[in-house]
Amino acid sequence: MSFALSAGVTGVQAHQKLLDVAGNNLANVNTAGFKASRIVFSELLAESIKKASQPTSTSGGTNPQQMGSGVGVASITPNMIQGNIINTGNPLDLALEGQGYFVVNDGSQNLYTRAAAFAVDASGNLVDPSTGYIVQRIGSTGEVDGFQTAGNSNINIPYDVAIAANASTEIKVAGNLSAADVFATTQINVLKSNIAFTTSSGTIASGSTELDGLSQFTANGGTAAGTITYSGYDSGGTAFSASATTPKVALTQSISGTTTLTDILNKLNGTTGGTATSEVQTLTPDANPTGGTFTLTVGDQTTAAIAYDAYRTIPENVNGISHVSGKHFSKMPFQRQRAWATAAAAVLKEVEEL
Repeated sequence: MSFALSAGVTGVQAHQKLLDVAGNNLANVNTAGFKASRIVFSELLAESIKKASQPTSTSGGTNPQQMGSGVGVASITPNMIQGNIINTGNPLDLALEGQGYFVVNDGSQNLYTRAAAFAVDASGNLVDPSTGYIVQRIGSTGEVDGFQTAGNSNINIPYDVAIAANASTEIKVAGNLSAADVFATTQINVLKSNIAFTTSSGTIASGSTELDGLSQFTANGGTAAGTITYSGYDSGGTAFSASATTPKVALTQSISGTTTLTDILNKLNGTTGGTATSEVQTLTPDANPTGGTFTLTVGDQTTAAIAYDAYRTIPENVNGISHVSGKHFSKMPFQRQRAWATAAAAVLKEVEEL
């Protein structure tokens, strides 16, 4: 009877502590930074009435006989999960989202808290008004401006103190471009090559330089006579064809020993064979290259060196730079105007290397 009464008493006592913990949690439901606790029970030491026995050749073993003496409190631990963050309207009411603590100092040691309803005392220090402990800082922020004291970790809030202005060095503007807006003038994408045409003497070629006078030109079969074939797409993505009315330019051009760079540019610019049209031009020469490399430049970005005979890698190299990423090389729009002459010259430089 005594065991039953004493075990029952331990149960009452343990559950009384459970109610005390629950009551404390409820009482602090609106306390800033409060963490609710939970209680864990465990069985008290049991008394052995009969020991266990081993099995024999004629009988089996027996289990021990034990009688518990009740229940006790194993632990009371705080629940450190993230609480709700609400806006109080007070700029000095702070909160931590995630792990961590605010550090305050009582004059002799640092203490840690998540309750951060702070205030400013008469000395301008940021403090916990319920204890007077001063909030601490790390780093040197504010020391150059003079409102934090170097070597002093107390946070100071100097009200009505002027801080020297610094001139702005950078402005960032963010927004969305309107899909309905258009440029006042037509925009032109230009492919540039850093390889210039030169003559056999090493001087940079001009528009009047004949093709067979270029050091980069190799005659096909010992003669400069041949045909250049043009292929590509117009600005709408339509492929060129010999019967097409747009672009109004023949798809081939006969060349001879007297054909000059200007003749090629005139063909591209539409001075022969029809009016100028927005299009992409691709040139296929019938001359055989002997070696070398070239690069392509779009805006401020330049591709890696491309071998003279690796013409299939040109789209991969151009598509790899951010200005045209995701677009096929042959569909990059060029405005076929007089300004196209510069872009055409660059394309010709590529072609001669191919």
